[in-house]
Order: sequence, then structure tokens, then C-alpha cells
Amino acid sequence: MKRILVPACGLLLVVGALAPAPAYADSAPADPSDPRTPPTVTADALPTVQINGVVWDQEVVGNTVYAVGEFTSARPAGVAAGQQETPRANVLAYRLDTGELIKEFAPTANGVVKTVTASPDGKLLYLGGSFTEISGETRYRIAALNPTTGAVDPSFRPVPDSRVNAIVTDGKSVYFGGWFSAVGNQPRGGLAAVDARSGELRPWTPVADGPVDSMVISPDGGKVVVGGDFERLNNSSDPGMGMGAISTTDGSLRPWKVGSTVRNGVGDGGISALTTDGEYVYGTGWTWLRNSNFEGTFKASWADGSIEWLEDCHGDSYDVVPHSGVVYVANHAHNCESLGEFTDSRPRTFYRANAFSEEATGVLGSTRDEYFDFSGNPAPSMLNWFPDLEGGSYTGQYQAAWTAEAAGDYVIMGGEFPRVNGKGQQGLVRFSTRAKAPNAVGPRPGGTDMGLTASSHSGGTVSLAWTAASDQDNENLTYRIVRDGNTAQPVGEVKGRHRFYNRARMAYTDSTAQAGKQHTYQVVAVDPTGRTVASSPVQVTAAGGAAPTGYTRSVLQDAPTHYWRMGSLDAGLVDVAGGAGLTADGQVTGPVAGTVQGSDQATRFARTDTTKPAGSASTTQQELGPQSFTTETWIKTTTTAGGRILGFESEVVRGARSTDRHLWMGPDGRLHAGVYPDRAVKASSDKAYNDGAWHHVAMSLGADGLALYVDGAKVAENTEATSAQYYDGMWRIGGAVSATWTGAGATGEFTGDIDDTAVYGKALAADRIRAHYDAAGGGQSEAVPPTASIAHRTTGLTAAFDASGSKPGDAPLASWTWEFGDGQTGTGNTVTHDYAKAGTYTVKLTVRDADGRTGTATRSVAVTEPEQPAEPGVLVDDSFDRTGTGFGSPGEGMAWSPWSSKATMSTADGAGSIAWSAASASASARLNGLSAQDSDVRTAVRFADAPTGGGGYFSVQSRRSGSEFYAATLRARTGATSELSLTRSAGGKEDVLRSVPLTGLSVARDKELNVRLETVTVPAGAGTVLRAKVWATGTAEPQDWQVQVEDSTASLQREGVFQLGYYVSGSATNAPGTLSVNRFTARTTGSAAAN
Repeated sequence: MKRILVPACGLLLVVGALAPAPAYADSAPADPSDPRTPPTVTADALPTVQINGVVWDQEVVGNTVYAVGEFTSARPAGVAAGQQETPRANVLAYRLDTGELIKEFAPTANGVVKTVTASPDGKLLYLGGSFTEISGETRYRIAALNPTTGAVDPSFRPVPDSRVNAIVTDGKSVYFGGWFSAVGNQPRGGLAAVDARSGELRPWTPVADGPVDSMVISPDGGKVVVGGDFERLNNSSDPGMGMGAISTTDGSLRPWKVGSTVRNGVGDGGISALTTDGEYVYGTGWTWLRNSNFEGTFKASWADGSIEWLEDCHGDSYDVVPHSGVVYVANHAHNCESLGEFTDSRPRTFYRANAFSEEATGVLGSTRDEYFDFSGNPAPSMLNWFPDLEGGSYTGQYQAAWTAEAAGDYVIMGGEFPRVNGKGQQGLVRFSTRAKAPNAVGPRPGGTDMGLTASSHSGGTVSLAWTAASDQDNENLTYRIVRDGNTAQPVGEVKGRHRFYNRARMAYTDSTAQAGKQHTYQVVAVDPTGRTVASSPVQVTAAGGAAPTGYTRSVLQDAPTHYWRMGSLDAGLVDVAGGAGLTADGQVTGPVAGTVQGSDQATRFARTDTTKPAGSASTTQQELGPQSFTTETWIKTTTTAGGRILGFESEVVRGARSTDRHLWMGPDGRLHAGVYPDRAVKASSDKAYNDGAWHHVAMSLGADGLALYVDGAKVAENTEATSAQYYDGMWRIGGAVSATWTGAGATGEFTGDIDDTAVYGKALAADRIRAHYDAAGGGQSEAVPPTASIAHRTTGLTAAFDASGSKPGDAPLASWTWEFGDGQTGTGNTVTHDYAKAGTYTVKLTVRDADGRTGTATRSVAVTEPEQPAEPGVLVDDSFDRTGTGFGSPGEGMAWSPWSSKATMSTADGAGSIAWSAASASASARLNGLSAQDSDVRTAVRFADAPTGGGGYFSVQSRRSGSEFYAATLRARTGATSELSLTRSAGGKEDVLRSVPLTGLSVARDKELNVRLETVTVPAGAGTVLRAKVWATGTAEPQDWQVQVEDSTASLQREGVFQLGYYVSGSATNAPGTLSVNRFTARTTGSAAAN
């Protein structure tokens, strides 16, 4: 399985440095040599033989492709089902270069064929599945065929007692895995090896305790990596849960580090596919998100399974094939936000074939839902390759592709899909390189979907704005601006790079229109192969009078997507660039005097009536928030309350669910720019600007990060973000900024005067922002200051910082001053700092030039305690000494998997917090990556707001697997007696085994309580003793257990994971509130620390 035999076919490996900037790759990338942008095959579906069921696996030998699965007939490409059918019983072959059925190869199988693998010399073809006959000859679930004639090999006759799912071979031995428990009369645990020619059983006896679904053999033949839906391999769960590496010599386990991070198995997840490019192992996973955690693709080293990269797009993945610098995946991805790509839509949309770079090019970001957080791991680039494979119904699982292979110029997929790119192509499809493809897939959509608008407000000048197109295999598109139908001579061109999920607004200003004449405009999108799509035409009469000059002309030269002059409450709120006017809300007045640089007039955002909201103004037409952009405006204010100047919201109403791309002023007058890719990232000025003077303010986001400009000069930057949130929304001027952005309390609502405001669908260069400021008459004010830049590396609690990337402005750099975020400072171009404790610190660098001008940069730096030898008996000791959403990771290979309803979870200041917003709120955190049977668990909790009514239920669970567990539950109540219970969840119901009142134990605000649960197997092995106690911090731990019980439920007499949970009674009336978990420790029972 997963061996591709193509004579003289080399493998291209491209090595590059990590780079977090976005990639723009497709079948014709701008730079094919860039490891972030290797060329893909095209999205054109090439004619390929069709089947009437499902294809489970394929194998390529030379120019022949062997396909196996569940089907009874085959028909030519383009032919409807039931016509020109040729009988084929679960096995067929076709030509790689034409897709035509090979009629001479027609063996039959009387049952499902799950896998097909060729011998290294291509002279034998091994099939595995649940069949009992091949071409009328008895073969139990595994067989060898002649690849030319299809004849059954007479010598190869192993007899596994159940289905075979995976086969690999080194030419001497055949290794196979599946559901079987014996081969012939010899017991085997889902894995076996036989002689490659005779089929004689080898003495190779590794054991998987669940189904084996995938296998790959190392290039040297020394080990086999196996994957599937099992919990243990050779009775080991790490390595061993879902996958592991096994010696081909003696069947023993070999190191496999990725298995400590990717934890799939236990019946609700598995490793669906494994393959190799000869140097690395690639694998895919699926999960129902109970005990398992991974749905994407991983790349690992053959040496010990060290992670090269992970892509954790949400949506199960079924197969993977690396080829010519690209990794192709058969899946049903619906959310790839951790890669900075598409997020869930409503209703959910699945993308069933994706591609990634072979090289790691960045790191994973966080995820914001119930999925496991793999953030910080190396990640590949997602490439612009999105063929449309329609989900099928044959298996009842409604998937599309189940298998992916590649050879030469081709990538092939098989499965149960009925159509590809909207046309009938059932079960099999080929894709090829640009040179061999018809390149028929072009940009889309056109017509009214491009939303072209045209407006004219200055003599002979027309502003056009439209929504970008996208292309399934080309993201680099050219937009030709056609006036009055003259396609041969467009009046201009605009380059754009977009995908279907980031079709932002684009703009162009035509300054050559004839004043007073009605013109017709179209925008034509063109891909690198010449395929086009055109917008619907729009008409506009070019305004008469003088052409724009000064500041307005400078702005329009850079083609803003929106430009509001802000001169009055009617004409001033018109969008002179993009047609999306502003609607005023609240205390907005005007016109008032404009900028000192000579602008016409401005608009005042006031709050003279403090009983009403301050003024704001927003667009009302939704658009996709741009990923690369610049916003700029002019402000004059003396506010000491701060507030938002400009931002992007998901709704027109105040207090929208999603807010991003903020430009705001703090109460101290300092200016801030912020975006929220997976957390708030901001750049802040050192100086205050609430001085009652006019200031030009701009923020930009692009491949180089986030930057803030004031009066034409860059005053701050932050390279940690190159993208923002994906959502449709509106631009809003004015309002407040929440504590999420400030890091402290919310600001007030902005009051002051605002003049010319513009939005651009690109990151303007610094010299263009300077040119805008100069055009308004401000060029003589401030010289260009220096730009600060921070690079760092950490080892334990020590961090080394380097400011060598800082750049001078108009004068040479003279000094470098560091603030390390812990109250300590330092100086110098390079410095080293030792932190006292682990945590995430905000480091600030201020560079000063010879003329006294400064520039600043900030960066979040995480340091960790040096690894110490584990305390005897300690499984985990988590002090929550980190900052972030969810509960994070307490150590290598472990992570808390959060879930919540009416509550949020986070870590900060040495505590994991659950903030509940309403009665009936609930939250839980499962510790994945650590499994134990007997354990002694201690945790400390603090109720900042203990629930009233029925109280709050805090539970500590052990031996959790699926929905089954043991637990100690503290029912904390104010004004009533609290309780401690031991519970059991098994067989679909939860029972209280024993409960005791906690007489004398009070639950008060900010009082810390300790909960201890011990789970111990009875010496005879017939059951488990559970015991628990609770006491207040500052008092002695009770000598005796407060509640104890013995239980022998069979399904719970095994290992499981730990979980913490909290539920707020439906009768609670004091929402909102907070519960803090201040420590979590688990030890093996019988250790010195246990009573």
C-alpha cells in the first residue's frame, strides 16, 4: 500500500526556512522555486474510467493504475450510469496517461477489496479485503495476482480469519494488518507477516487491540509504521495509541514521537492512511472528538517519528500523497483557521481535496472551537488547489475521495464521488500538470456577483470597486478595466491574489474619463492561462469641473476600496471610491472645520448628552474583511476617555459579535492598531496625540506584519500577525473598544473630529503613506524616525534578544533600550535576560537615533521552566503558569481539550479560569495525552462567585474513556450545606454511588478549596476503590477519607484520561461568575506523596 512504481521518476525536495508570511501557490505560482509556493497540478478533471460504487485504494505501476473497492461495472468517461457498462467485480486497471479501462485485466473478487499493493519489482500485485474468492479460486482475504493477466498466484495462500485493510512489502516479506485475530491456526493481533512468494507465516507477532487500517514500510525495510483505530500496540498506549513503529525483525516497538501529540484511537478516532516519499512519513487522521484529537495530516521523520509539520484542518482526512513538492490530501475539510485559511461557513461547506507544501513554512495558530489546540507546531502552507469533488452516497458516509495517489505528471483520486467540478465523473478522477491539462478551469464568479460599482465626484475621475474573483487552481489574477466596450485597449490593470474564502473588495480610479460623458465599465478577471470572467457592466456619468488635486488626488492614485470625505452629514458620508456610504448613528454633527492642512470640512463625533451613545457611523453593506489592507484617517481630539477611531464589525449594531482591524486611542491619548488572527495583536505609539491638533493616522497589515503610522511616519509595528479574522462585516467609525483589545478595561466612546477616511485592499508602502501626508501640506513636520525590530530565542527561563533588524530613519541608530515585561530593563543591540518564573511576557524595544527620534516594537515571549527529572510517582503537575484561551498544555504530549456552554475558559496568573455567564452554564477540560488506571488526583479551586440557588458542581474525573468515567463531585452552595459525591458513568447513564454532606465547610468568595480523588484497583483485581475528601486551604488535610465506595463495573476496570468539569445550577441567580482551578496534580497510587 502506498508504493508508487514509476521508472525514472525522481522526487523533488525543496528546503527552506520557516516563514509565517502567507503563501500564494497554485498551478502557475509567481515563484515556483519558493518552498511556500510549489506548483500544483491543475483542478481540471481529466477523463477517467468510471465505476458504480466506491474505490477504496489505488496503486500505480508504470503507466497502469490498479483500482480496488466495491463495484460491479465500469464505463467510459462522460457516459451516464447504465450505458456502455463493462463488468468489473471490485478490481480494475486503467491507463494513467489516458484514463481508459484496460480490458485485458479483469480478475473478479466476490467481496470488498480494501487495499492493493505491488511488489517492489512490479511483478506481483497483492490484494486485501473481505473476499473469499478471486476469479473463482479460493483466497481468504489476501491474494497475489499477476499484474498483467490478473491470474491468481498459486503459491500465495495465507488465511487470515477476518478482513485485511492494509498491505506493505519489501519484496521478501509481506506485512498486513486488519481485523483478524488469527492467520491459519496461529493467533495474531491484527498484524502479521508472511513470505512474499510462498505466503508462509513469519514469526512476527506484534499486537494491536483494535482495527489496523494503514501501514507503511521504511526505505531500509527495518520497520513498519502502522495506524488505525486501536488504543494500544504491544500493550503500550504511548507509543501505540492509533499508531506506532514496529521492528520488522522482532515485532518490538520503536520510538515514534508524533504519536505522543497525535492521539487517535479508542473507538472514536484513528489514523486512516500512511505513506512515504522515501525520506519522511505522512499520515492522516479522523476523530469524533471524544478521546481522539486529530483530523488533519502530519509529516514525521523516519528516524523516530519527530514532527516535521502538522496541518490540523477540521474535517476528517482519509488519504495523503506527497508529490513534486506538494502534499495532496483526500478529506472533507471545513475549517483551516489555524493555518490562517478558511473557517466554518453557515451552513457548513466541505472542501474534499486539498494541497499543502511539502516543507514547513510557518507555525499553527490557535483554534477557537471545541477542537484540540495544536498551536505552535510547525505547519505547511495551504496551496490554492480546490477541485470540487461532490460527496457520494454509496457507503452511507456521504464522502467524496477515499484514496489519493500520484505518479509522473498525474495526481489521481478514487472514492464515491458522482461528479467533479459539476460534471459527471464517478468514483475515479485524474489531475495533471499545467503542461498536460486543458486548463479549462478559470476565474469565477462573474456577472453581478462581482458587485462592480462606479461613482464620480471629481472632474473626469471615476472610482470603481468590485469583489475579487477566485480560481480553483490560480490565485494570481489580473483585472482588466474595460471602458465603453473597448476590450482591446483596457484603461488599466490591477493585480490581485485571492481565494474563494478571501474575495475582498478591490478598486481602481480612472482619471482619464471624459468629463460630463456617460461611460460603461466592466472588469475582466484573467488567470495565467488566459481564462476570463467578466463583471456585469455598470454605467456612470463622469463628473464635470476640476480634476482632484492635493490630498484627494494622492489618495485616489492608490485606488482605495472606500473613501469618505467626511465633509458633511450627507455628501461627506458618501463613499467616493467604493459606493458604500456611511450611516450616522448617535451624536454626529457637522460640518466643522477640516484639517489644518487645508481640507474642506470634517465631521464631529460628540457626546454632549451623556445619557445617549456617542456618535458613530458605519457602512451597511456586508463585505469580507480584507487580509491585507491599510486604513487611514485624520483626527483631532482632546478626549481622555479614548475610543475607537475605525474598525470592522460583523453587524451594524453596536456591540457586534466579531470586531477586528481596529484603530483606536487609549484614555492616555496613545494610538493603537490591532488585528485578531487568533488573539489580539497590536502596535502602539509611545506618544499621546489627544493634544487638540490634527493628526494623520494609518494602520496597515501585510506580509511584513502590522504597522502604525502617525503624521506620515511609522511609530510602531508588530510582526506577530500577518492576517486577521475571516468574516463578513461592515466598517464603523467611532465607538468604544473592549477589554479584549486594550488588555485592561474598555475605552470610552471616541469624541472628536474626523476627516478624510479611506480603506485600501492592500498594505500601502511606507512611502505612499508618507506621500499622502505630504500631499496635505504636512511634509515639513517630522523627520522619519527609526524602525525597531525584535528577534529572539529561548532556552528554559533564559531569552536572548536581537535588535539587528532595526532600521534607522533620517539619522543613524544610537541606542537600544529593552523592557522585558517583568519589571526589568536592559540596553544594547543584543541582550540576554533570565526570567524568574515561566510565563508569557510582553517585551518592548525602543530604538533611538542620533537626533533623539524613537521607534518601538513589541513581542510576546514565552519562557518555560527547565525540564526537571520527574518526581517519583508524579504523572502530571500543572500549575497553569501560562496565558491563553482554554487550559493549554501542562507538558510535552499533553493538552487540556476544552468544551463550554454559556462559559469561557482561559489561563492566566497561575490559574485556569471558567467564566460563566448564565444559569445552566457548563464547561469541561479533558487532559489528552495522559492515561492512567490507578491514580491519586489533587486539585485546588477558588469560587470568585459561588452560584446561588442549587449551587455549582465541580467534578474531578478519572479513567474517562468516551462517556464513561469515575468522578468526585463537589456541590458548592452558599447559605446551605455543600456535598461531596462519588459518581460512576457507564452504560449510557450516570449514578451517584455515595454522597456525604460537608458539614462545617463554608463556601465563600475567593476561598480556595482542595479536592482529592483516589482511584485504586482492588488487589484481587475484581474492582476499584474510590475515595475522596475536600478541605479549605490553610487548614489541615483530613486524616480520613470523607467518602469511600467500591465498584466493579467491568468497562471501567482499565486506563482512562482525566477531566475537570463545572456545571452551574439552572436556579442560580447571580450570573456572571468565575471559578479558578489553581493546581492539578496526579500521581500513581502508593507513591510517597499518597496517604
